[in-house]
Amino acid sequence: MFGHIILRDIPKEQVQLDLLVYEIAGGFRGFAMVPPGAHYVNVKKNDAMQAGFWCVVPEEGVVIRVFDHDTGTFKEDTPENVKTYTELALGGAMNKSLIPVLARSPVDAEAWTSLTRHLTLQAFPPALHDEQPMVPPAAAEGRDLGQWFEQSFKSRFEQAFLGTHKGNINAFLAEFEHAYLQMLLGNDEAAGKRWRHLLLAVFNAGEHAMRASPDVFPPLVDVIVTQLIYMPDEFFDAGAIGSQGQYMVEDLCDTGIVELAYKGDLLGTILADRKAPMQG
Repeated sequence: MFGHIILRDIPKEQVQLDLLVYEIAGGFRGFAMVPPGAHYVNVKKNDAMQAGFWCVVPEEGVVIRVFDHDTGTFKEDTPENVKTYTELALGGAMNKSLIPVLARSPVDAEAWTSLTRHLTLQAFPPALHDEQPMVPPAAAEGRDLGQWFEQSFKSRFEQAFLGTHKGNINAFLAEFEHAYLQMLLGNDEAAGKRWRHLLLAVFNAGEHAMRASPDVFPPLVDVIVTQLIYMPDEFFDAGAIGSQGQYMVEDLCDTGIVELAYKGDLLGTILADRKAPMQG
């Protein structure tokens, strides 16, 4: 049911798997009891974290990477080594050299699973898109301008969800999750910019969009709530996230749709919890 991640030739200082960093010694060879799904791995060399890598671990599968000390990056191993180490890992011969993730860090493993719920093997990694804001024609005035807004204008949420992702809920949420994690773990500025764009887009989607696409908002709120729970303080902007998030709370509650109102209350509670220490 679970998988393995085998790491070869890595510096023996620290290794990161998802949200956790482990101190390691000479006998370390990787991880066992890895929940299936997307994972992020990195190592420290000369007191600095290197360029990590993403992988998708299948059920009862083995992912093998070898560290290139010249470039500070991970690369694919040779077919011969992949075959050898796969057999060793699945046969249990490497167990004493592997960290059993679920046994060692069950709470953090569950947290990671909740943050990557929509990242699938079939579409990984999801692309990070970049929609251009819609602006009215320069010559549009009066009635023409009103017609443009009524007939042609699409909000940032509509552009991303209905335009880029063609209303595919899982694809939209996968991009949202991956952008957040790239920002959090990889210090990726482009991913952070995309995540903030999507977050503010959904915060300002409006009651009309929620009524028009009610199925996307319950899982979307669940993703946002999970991200807010695990977001470090330095990433939480009480002004932009806290204040604009309240717009979404109010709009969800105003739809009159029971499930959306419930999700609005949930989001409001989490936002209040995150803002409270900063206000105190």
